[in-house]
Amino acid sequence: MARAFQVGDRVRITTAWLTGCQPGDTGTVEAVVPLGSGGAYYFVKMDPPCLAGTVVCYASEVELAPGSGRPSSR
Repeated sequence: MARAFQVGDRVRITTAWLTGCQPGDTGTVEAVVPLGSGGAYYFVKMDPPCLAGTVVCYASEVELAPGSGRPSSR
């Protein structure tokens, strides 16, 4: 089961197909939109130099960034 992230969490992209992002790019969760299926969409404001701005991800496409202050277990 994928981890549930919270607004303010620092995350790292793990999926290469996200427009304008590469695996390893980091950002901050700005909004969480629950889905009826039990999952959620995560709006992530990306850090420079990533030019993607804000991306929308599933939990399976991101992981906690190192040094985020929260345990990284899923």
